[in-house]
Amino acid sequence: MDNVYKGRLLLDEDGTPYSKGKLLEISYFAEAIAVLIRFRENIPPRPHGMEKLIVDAVDGKDPSRASVRAELNALGWEPEGPYIAGILSLLGSDFSKFSIYSICATLEERVEGSYTCYHKGYIYLLVNLSASRLTAPDLRMRMAYIIREGLMHMGVSNIFQDFFQFPVYFRQAAITLRYREKSASTVWYSEFSSYALRYWLTEGIGTLTKDSLIPSELFLLQTYDRQNNTHLFQTLQVYLESERNSTLTSQILEIHRSTLPSRLQRIQQLTNLNLDDAETRLYLLNGFYSLKNL
Repeated sequence: MDNVYKGRLLLDEDGTPYSKGKLLEISYFAEAIAVLIRFRENIPPRPHGMEKLIVDAVDGKDPSRASVRAELNALGWEPEGPYIAGILSLLGSDFSKFSIYSICATLEERVEGSYTCYHKGYIYLLVNLSASRLTAPDLRMRMAYIIREGLMHMGVSNIFQDFFQFPVYFRQAAITLRYREKSASTVWYSEFSSYALRYWLTEGIGTLTKDSLIPSELFLLQTYDRQNNTHLFQTLQVYLESERNSTLTSQILEIHRSTLPSRLQRIQQLTNLNLDDAETRLYLLNGFYSLKNL
């Protein structure tokens, strides 16, 4: 530790191979011992690697692209997404350091392609959705049991494609927790999209960026259109701007009326958007306007 030998952690082996979960528990137990040693000797902890990048980011220091790229290579992750950032609030909870490490180990075991670290009352979570083979709804279901069991609250960002922007999306997750508390919501797992319109109208861009405020579903549709030579992005835009008038939408797009329902069904399958919700429609329309005019 800090180039000074402190001791070894010895494990009895029973002949069976260690699972990934057991290895994670061992590594976090070793870190817990390190915490105790630092506490005893009054040595301030020094985060390193991806943990240091996350801690610096949430403390307002944007990491260099070179350092981010190095840690991505170490994790075997690509700079291009999709990714999600989440923050679990432990404030007000009576967790020991070891319990926190155990929670981190459980998260990384249950959500493949994830990275966690603890800092000042919060657990910070990054999820590589490609590596985990999860969608955003899948992640919500996977996290629900852990969160409710620990009586924690979690704020989750929009999906983002550029990992170098991860500090912005941790700010999104923090904003989600803040707005959840302001609204006195009883929901354990809160997504930024639930509060994005309210934030946008009250604080503008604030500490975020224009692209991070735009619904991630619009970028998903743009990517899908490029890869499949479809026109779902334009279809959704015209459909909403035509106030969901199917006849008018078909006329503007110059398609047969029977074509529109299949396109809308495909949009629903890809995005899980609830187009019957007025706030969702307004958020999407703001996104279309921003992409076109700002």
